[in-house]
Amino acid sequence: MKYYDKANKRIIQTDRKADAEFWDYKWKDDQIAAYDPQAVQPFITISNRFLKPRAKILEGGCGTAGKVAALAAAGYSVTGTDFAADTVARINAARPEFDILVGNVFGLDFQDGSFDAYWSFGVIEHFWEGYREIIAEARRVLRDDGYFFLTFPSMSPLRRLKARLGAYSSWEGGEVEPNGFYQFLLNPDTVCRHLQDAGFSIVHNSRIQATSGVKQELKYLWHASRIVGSRLPASVQRMIVSVLELSLGNTFGHLTLIAARKNKG
Repeated sequence: MKYYDKANKRIIQTDRKADAEFWDYKWKDDQIAAYDPQAVQPFITISNRFLKPRAKILEGGCGTAGKVAALAAAGYSVTGTDFAADTVARINAARPEFDILVGNVFGLDFQDGSFDAYWSFGVIEHFWEGYREIIAEARRVLRDDGYFFLTFPSMSPLRRLKARLGAYSSWEGGEVEPNGFYQFLLNPDTVCRHLQDAGFSIVHNSRIQATSGVKQELKYLWHASRIVGSRLPASVQRMIVSVLELSLGNTFGHLTLIAARKNKG
């Protein structure tokens, strides 16, 4: 269920609380260190834009280590951490060459300035109490001029329009966490402001995954496009998806992708 929180310009989504037990259960049958090269390409591209080869990267909330594997394959030195202990144990058993640790993004067990970059893929939105401490910890473990990259489901222009049209139920619960809180769909401007308040400069801000945004928010259009697309060659389908991402990403994109540079001092 989705509710529009007008006061904070965000959507509250309920399903099941995203605690460590939930993630261990969700990932229990997932393949370790698997990733789709096309899907991760935007993350590799922006990493390459700002980082030197073999830069030291921390991924906070690494899940089944797919992004760790992708970044390592791109030539980076990657450490992953997650609070889902059973999942971390599975990774360490299956892929002992990876540096994966049990940890908490609110209190990381690393010294100040340990990393050149920190990647956060879809993490900050899952905590009702907010994410400012996650940002603060990211800044602490980054060297000066290090980079904090993050993605989160966001209030795209499409979702803002739907909210104005009353497509979501109104949130009336104030600051009380709802049963089964799963995640926020966050206002990118608010996240950018919090990053700047914490001592970061925003160097990139875009929306990505337009097809996912259409699938979630325009379901009839999505199903119609799937029927038409299924009759086309796979190469043509991929080309259409690429064109849609380039032309409509900022309007329909499910995720916001931000790169922020740690200010000195």
